[in-house]
Amino acid sequence: MIHIIVATYSEARPVILFYKLKRVITINEFHIFENQKLNISLTISGIGNIMSGAATSFTYCEYQKVKNHIWINFGLAGTKKEKIGEIFLVNKVSDFDKKKKVYFPMFAQDFQLKKKECISYHKKNDIYNFSLSDMESYGFFSVADKFASREFIFLVKIISDNEIESIDFFSKKDVFELINQNMLKLAKLIIDIQQTFLSINNHQLKVLTFLVDLKKKFRLSFNQELKIKKLLYICFSKNKLSSHYETILHCNDINDVIYEIERRIKN
Repeated sequence: MIHIIVATYSEARPVILFYKLKRVITINEFHIFENQKLNISLTISGIGNIMSGAATSFTYCEYQKVKNHIWINFGLAGTKKEKIGEIFLVNKVSDFDKKKKVYFPMFAQDFQLKKKECISYHKKNDIYNFSLSDMESYGFFSVADKFASREFIFLVKIISDNEIESIDFFSKKDVFELINQNMLKLAKLIIDIQQTFLSINNHQLKVLTFLVDLKKKFRLSFNQELKIKKLLYICFSKNKLSSHYETILHCNDINDVIYEIERRIKN
């Protein structure tokens, strides 16, 4: 299933109309819309990293806590030079107040969109730089990363303002038109994502699911995640991990995890 997290109704409305999503009236904590035939849900989070993270976690729980669903954070962003209306896929996520905490999405293929870093701020950023700036990406990614492998997590941003000009954020019409003109690009990306993950076999899915379980216990660096993923592919391909699954998960240190997986491969 695909879960889309959007900050405001104005940003969400073009997506709701395009996919004919219907409000889930039994849920009041967040406004959730869905089309069960298309396997798409959309949650309106509210503005800010905390709200975005909370909405992501809430959606995960509402949809039976299924690991490795596809997660997309979609919305507007500012930057220094890019034209209003340009659409980007985020390839690096950071928080302005937590500079050492950085996430790198992992793309299973090149999705034919321009890519750029996004920095999340706790209030609107008027000091533009060459990165994208928003107020939700970090909160969304840091939570989705707990229950989905990074190949399943996407952030898509449309430029709404730069150092020269800006849309009127209080105009629902302006926000709708800006996003609506990019709906075909978003829809194509979603189709490409769906097709990519339909091709994932059970072997690959086992690796990604095991990785999610590890990330619940350990905070992995980007390089550690890459290394462990490669080792897991080897281990699963040799059928040397299933019986030792719980043993490895009970390791107290990530280096012990790596050692145990390498030991299983050698044996």
